[in-house]
Amino acid sequence: MTRILIPLDLLDDTHPALVKAKLSFPEAQRFLLHVVQLPQATPPVGLAGVYGATSFSAEAEQQLVQEAKTALAALGEGEVVTSGQVVPEILRRAESGAFDFILMGTAGRGGLPRLVLGSVAEAVIRASSIPVITLRAVEAVSPQPTPVRRVWSCTTSRPLQTAR
Repeated sequence: MTRILIPLDLLDDTHPALVKAKLSFPEAQRFLLHVVQLPQATPPVGLAGVYGATSFSAEAEQQLVQEAKTALAALGEGEVVTSGQVVPEILRRAESGAFDFILMGTAGRGGLPRLVLGSVAEAVIRASSIPVITLRAVEAVSPQPTPVRRVWSCTTSRPLQTAR
């Protein structure tokens, strides 16, 4: 049986990656991953005047995590992680050998926003040891199963050599 890792940024049953997995891979075992990014207790160094000090109680953190676990449980089998480090958590599971591929959404940003904010999908594609299928979040998901158009798979981190 095919095993799919589906990282979700939003816990919603209409998430394009979740819908695509159900439609295109109905017999596959789907494992959902959501990384809760807890607010920092103190602002980044040098930015205290910009952000101001914030306090985030342990009870509020527990409530946030519990809400995420409840929402995820309604969507299917999965795990909520509170490390706040999205890419390393996805890659750790990819390297475990428990999954055949990753199916994830991407915001489809380009230019300056992508340069400043980075791309989780791009980082996962570059470093993953298993194939990664990405879907743009803005793409409409057809109610009919549609073929996957592109699959990116990196099998080595060595640069390609050209013939001389």
